[in-house]
Amino acid sequence: MSGHIVQPAAASEPRAPPQRRGAHYLPRVDASPLRPHPARKSPSRHGTRHEPLPPPRSPREGGRLDRADLLAELPGDAGLLLWRVVRAVALWAEDPRPGASGTLFAPGAAARLRAHLQRSGLEPQAQAAVAEIAAWMDDPSGLSADQLVRVCRVLSAWAEERGSLATAFEFAQAAAWLEPGAAMPAYLVGRLARRMGEYALAESWLRYALHAARGQRNWRAYTLAWTSIGNVFWVKGNLERARVCQLRALRSARRHSLRQSEAEALHALFVVLVALGCHDEAEQRGREAMRAYGPEHPKLPRLRNDLSHLLVLRGRFAEALETADDLPRHFRNPAERIAVLGLTALAAGGAGDRARFALAAAEVEALAGAEASAE
Repeated sequence: MSGHIVQPAAASEPRAPPQRRGAHYLPRVDASPLRPHPARKSPSRHGTRHEPLPPPRSPREGGRLDRADLLAELPGDAGLLLWRVVRAVALWAEDPRPGASGTLFAPGAAARLRAHLQRSGLEPQAQAAVAEIAAWMDDPSGLSADQLVRVCRVLSAWAEERGSLATAFEFAQAAAWLEPGAAMPAYLVGRLARRMGEYALAESWLRYALHAARGQRNWRAYTLAWTSIGNVFWVKGNLERARVCQLRALRSARRHSLRQSEAEALHALFVVLVALGCHDEAEQRGREAMRAYGPEHPKLPRLRNDLSHLLVLRGRFAEALETADDLPRHFRNPAERIAVLGLTALAAGGAGDRARFALAAAEVEALAGAEASAE
């Protein structure tokens, strides 16, 4: 360095950020500029010392994602019904004052929703959640905001489990609108946006979750948000930034003794390091992740498969075969089973184990034939 001291620029007068149209129901934003790392002040027993940012989108704001996606994912009565439900919740989120819902819905709206529900063909879990929404539309005092959030989360989880990601996203986002300033709901929205390939929207929600989590000292949400942001950079091909994010997640998980989050951060870091070609460190992180997951964790088979692939890349076929032992039974999807069995056959061939090679190859051929017949 040259030795010259750079004088800091004079601080400009802070200005309040512009308020978004339709965001009047959100908490007031502090006018002071945000810093990457807010001053570490002990939180008040009654809340945080800094107020939360508004969520990235308010119920009135648009974007490339649209509630009409629900109609494409769930054609017929089911999609139209859930579109009506999420629209009702968004209307109330726009004005959550006690009794406001009584002026939002036309007379008989709840009865029409129930009639629609009866012919929708929804599964029992989703039907029960929608019935609670209809009861709330009839009597707003009978369902608190917390209960409405729970119903939205139930519908979001149900939709995600069946692969309807746009539906899951809309209900997760509705839950986040009902809890402005809460970290975990924002993280869940960002994670779903990432899964849908909406990376800019995902990063916005995830960084909002980071800000909220610091204020709430919700270190699990904070750690998960860093892991998910790292996954966004991984998908976009920015491996170095992905590595930095996963290291931040790992440090947070270890600092706050979050064993599950530590395992997930280690697994994600392992994948990034393999892509970067840092195979020694990747193997170390992969084995750390195996220990952190524990022998019964549902994500362990995927990690073992990833580690076996790395060992094959490094020419250590016998170790790869041992790591991949008994893996195929953990994968139900035919395409995934074929990939796992193919890796097992490759490792067995490299290790000179003719019997296991022949067995794995025969299973691959049988599964591939079944898939071709199904098409």
